[in-house]
Amino acid sequence: MKNTSELIYNEYLFKPVNCEILIPSCVTLAKEIEFRYKDYMNTWNNDYMQFAEGSNSTKLYETYNVFLCHLPGFSEVFELIIDKFKEKQPRYKEYAVAGWVNIYHKGGYLDWHKHGSDPINHDGRWHGYVCVNAEPSKTLYADDNNQLIKEIVNKNGYITLSPAGLMHRVTPWEDDISPRITIAFDFIKRQEIDPSLLNRWIPVL
Repeated sequence: MKNTSELIYNEYLFKPVNCEILIPSCVTLAKEIEFRYKDYMNTWNNDYMQFAEGSNSTKLYETYNVFLCHLPGFSEVFELIIDKFKEKQPRYKEYAVAGWVNIYHKGGYLDWHKHGSDPINHDGRWHGYVCVNAEPSKTLYADDNNQLIKEIVNKNGYITLSPAGLMHRVTPWEDDISPRITIAFDFIKRQEIDPSLLNRWIPVL
């Protein structure tokens, strides 16, 4: 059986030149999501989504699915992500996926957080992200004892997949000209999805 760090995959997905197509699409989508839902954030308690401070398109991840957006590049990256997931999870038809855009300007970063419940035994949920404009930055992974288990040096055009229950964070972004941009996503079991969520989760077929 693989240990937890061996379940963190960091692999080539597409040529970095394709990021030039995705960057404006990500920025446009993030602005639209913030415009539509920024008032919704005023209804939250003060602690909710504080680890994502600085990127409202991250905080509002439950309000949309980037893969349902038809701006240039999103459909193509969706297809590549699905193909990669199928390589790692033979029971892929049990899953559905939803994604969002992370955009951080200088000094911004995602603090420690996790997406699933079981970091050791891998409860079946997966988390991942694709680097669109993320050089230079690192993603750190830790176990429930706060022990660092892996460090990913992010490269544009690469995908990272991991058990969603792992604690992870991103190093602060240092570029004061262009933002750090990634497309993040979760794969969860379809049986765990609330049937009333009508426009978010896409089945993996």
